[in-house]
Amino acid sequence: MIESSQQPLVAAAADTRHGLTHLHDDAGGRPGAPILAQTTTANDRRTKRTGIARYGYLAYSGLAVAMGMVHFGFHLGEFNNISKILPCLSIPHDTPTSPFLGLALPPCIPMSTLQFSFLNAVLALSGAAGATVAGALCKSHGRRRVLHFAALPLAVGDLLMVFAASYAQLLIGRILAGFATGAYTAVSPVFLAEIAPAKLRGIVGNLASAGIAMGLAVAGLAGYYWTEPPSWRWLLAVALLLNAAQVGMVLGVPESPAHLRQVGEVERARAVETRLGWEHEGEVEAAAAVEVVDEPQTKVDAKLHEAADEMLVAASPGPSSSSSLTLTPLPTTAVAPPSHAPTLLEFLTRREYRRALVILGIAHASQQLSGINVFFAYSFSILTLIFTPSEAALFYLIMAWANIPVNFLPGLLVDRAGRRPLILFSMLTMALAAALFAVAAHFILPEFAMAMFLTAVVVFAVGLSNVPYILTAELVLPSAVPAAAQAALAVNALASFTVLFGTPPMLDALKEGTFVVFAVYLAVAAAALAVLLPETRGRPAEEVVAELHRRSGVAEMEGERLVRAAA
Repeated sequence: MIESSQQPLVAAAADTRHGLTHLHDDAGGRPGAPILAQTTTANDRRTKRTGIARYGYLAYSGLAVAMGMVHFGFHLGEFNNISKILPCLSIPHDTPTSPFLGLALPPCIPMSTLQFSFLNAVLALSGAAGATVAGALCKSHGRRRVLHFAALPLAVGDLLMVFAASYAQLLIGRILAGFATGAYTAVSPVFLAEIAPAKLRGIVGNLASAGIAMGLAVAGLAGYYWTEPPSWRWLLAVALLLNAAQVGMVLGVPESPAHLRQVGEVERARAVETRLGWEHEGEVEAAAAVEVVDEPQTKVDAKLHEAADEMLVAASPGPSSSSSLTLTPLPTTAVAPPSHAPTLLEFLTRREYRRALVILGIAHASQQLSGINVFFAYSFSILTLIFTPSEAALFYLIMAWANIPVNFLPGLLVDRAGRRPLILFSMLTMALAAALFAVAAHFILPEFAMAMFLTAVVVFAVGLSNVPYILTAELVLPSAVPAAAQAALAVNALASFTVLFGTPPMLDALKEGTFVVFAVYLAVAAAALAVLLPETRGRPAEEVVAELHRRSGVAEMEGERLVRAAA
């Protein structure tokens, strides 16, 4: 900095002769050194380095937070490759104990098909409990601390499973792991949306689904190599390494700016946003107001973020807790006037919400009853209907890793094609793929079966993976979203438990016919949505709700009531 008491005044006149920018002093207008050009170049370099550092920190923070979703994906697929070894189906019950880290542990854990089904499915039930607790803790402790809190039950659960000597020990470990992963799935997507600048929210938000895919891929890789006694315990121990990695990474992650503002730490929130690459000239205001953007991913994730916010609200106790958990608001395209916030009971029983309830129920149930988790949690059992065990393990490994980039498709398509056509296309194509897979399995057509298997996974990502969550925020007025999200969360969890619990007995009884059941359900559900579901893309919530009321006759009933009241 030039002190005025020591230097002559410098005028800001620029001489651009010879392609140089000079400064002239007031003493005689003599051209000085090209200070301005040098300063501008230095500032540009400094700005570039700062931008790289900020986006690097955003990438680090996003990956650390998304590790919570990696845990969920890993635990969803951890038993897949050992589904024959773990319950002692492929080795004798009286096989001698196998030493593991100096301990004499059984080579497998005897259990029935129903017990193994429940062991898998309990992840959904305990996960719902974990989401409930996480929703409450987020309000008082913030997102970052909840991620650390969840690491403790996860570590205990993983240790119990690694050293399990009985079914009870394995089950308790699975329940604890499910509780922790449920907390992660409730917090991580919202946390990702809150730390991302508006222009990058779509990309950062997609880390949540990519994290699940990564977890499944890691489980597939570990399961490809560690499947025999006692090495399957090393497969389960991978979860401990993932947990330790996230605990260490989250230490370097800031608290959510939304939570910091919520507790009154505005200056700290601004400092965090700056460090993460936010542009404060309108960035914060854009997060709190409606903004028209060009990038489809940003608009898509705005809806996903809103639905995720309300899912987190719904996870907390109480009939209507939206007012006590104010995250970075991302409203729909029109701001609704203040209206009554229905309780969950009112949402379930009042006629004005009935059509939205039915649509959300079908959409969220179909997300799970499509059988998508079956393709990952039980793929080894399914693929061995056609392939040898080694071929089945290799195909699953390839599919799991290929599934990671597939999870970026929704952000590219939802705002271009619309919600209604995408979810119907996804459901009907999955139904066709499931039916054709059953045919391929019956006639032992490996190549065709592989193609149908991959088709089902890809088309799920196109529509069913995210449209149900978007619809949660678009089929009702903003005041009713918390109750709608509670109902949707309950349906989703119940459907997930049902399909994970029911699939192994169905595979035993029906073999490839199991996929005919999935196909029939999806076809019927798609037909119902084709009749009930309006397009919601780009429409204000009031307009969508008015259309639902007209279709269900609520508008006419309300008009008659007003006429009677006036008379």
